[in-house]
Amino acid sequence: MSYTLPQWGVMLIITSFIGFMIENTWLWLTKSYIDNRNMNLPFLFGYGFAVALVYLFVGTPSDREGILKQAIASFSSSNIMYFLFSFFFVSIGEIALGYAFRAACRFDYWDYSDLPFHVTKYTSFFTSILFAGAIFMFMNFCFSPIMDFAGLQSRPSGNIAVYLTDILIISDFIYCFAQMMKEKKPYRKWRKNKKNKEKSIQKKIQLLRIK
Repeated sequence: MSYTLPQWGVMLIITSFIGFMIENTWLWLTKSYIDNRNMNLPFLFGYGFAVALVYLFVGTPSDREGILKQAIASFSSSNIMYFLFSFFFVSIGEIALGYAFRAACRFDYWDYSDLPFHVTKYTSFFTSILFAGAIFMFMNFCFSPIMDFAGLQSRPSGNIAVYLTDILIISDFIYCFAQMMKEKKPYRKWRKNKKNKEKSIQKKIQLLRIK
């Protein structure tokens, strides 16, 4: 199925925001803090771009329109093949991006060295499984409804807002990465620690008790 530019624009906005939330949820659960993920805006363009690439190559599990659709459809367990494609897509993509980013910015954007079954610092068996599962679920249950909804709601004024938001997301991505390449360090604007939040809550409770 072919989609319009405004539909892809809406998908980019939604998936980029989801990516921002996923990474900060992971940080909150594993390291007890959240931050700006090296961006000014709460959007991670890489996630939107990754969804577009997955659709380009294999479409969705229920509607395979991608370049590799015939190869996947030829297997009796095509959903398993879709999942395996997602697994290797994540693994290879993370390794390639990890080394490319290291070469350009001289620091690691992420590091899975502490995780079991890691392959280089940039990917691991368990994270690839989790991301592959997330890709399969999103492409199977969320992709088409979002695209259909965006198509139904498409209006000239709304499309302009979508284009402007996309331009802001992409511009922010380019600017922040240019800063990291220049400074050779993370682009950190803010960070919220779980312990600090808990202390703040405790202080408020104490003040309320005093009152």
